[in-house]
Amino acid sequence: TDVDAAVLVVEANPKFKFDGESLPPAEAKLIEDLKRRKMKAVLVINKIDLLEKKDELFSLIMAYTKEFDFEAVVPVSALTGDGMDQLMEELMFTKDELKKIKSMNMMFLNTQKP
Repeated sequence: TDVDAAVLVVEANPKFKFDGESLPPAEAKLIEDLKRRKMKAVLVINKIDLLEKKDELFSLIMAYTKEFDFEAVVPVSALTGDGMDQLMEELMFTKDELKKIKSMNMMFLNTQKP
C-alpha cells in the first residue's frame, strides 16, 4: 500500500482485564502488521476518563511500548477532550515537514467498536 504512517487507537477500558503480559489479539495482530511493514506509528490510548487509577494507564503504555517502538504515545479522552491538543500536535506537520513528505498517507487503525 501507499501508507507511510499509522495511528493505532486502543481503549483504556476498565472492563478489559489487562494481565500485564499479553495484548488483546486484535491489537497484537495490528502491531505485527506494523512491524512487518516497517511503519512509523502513533499510539492513542482513548477513554482514559474511565480509569480509576492512573497506574493502570502506565501499565498499558508499558505493555504497548514493549511490543512496538511508537513515535509517540498519547493518552486521550474523546469524551472530555483531555489529551486532544497533544494528539493534534503529534499529527500536525510544519510546512517544511510537509514539503519533505509531500504525499504522506496515514492509516488509522482502530480496534474500538463503534
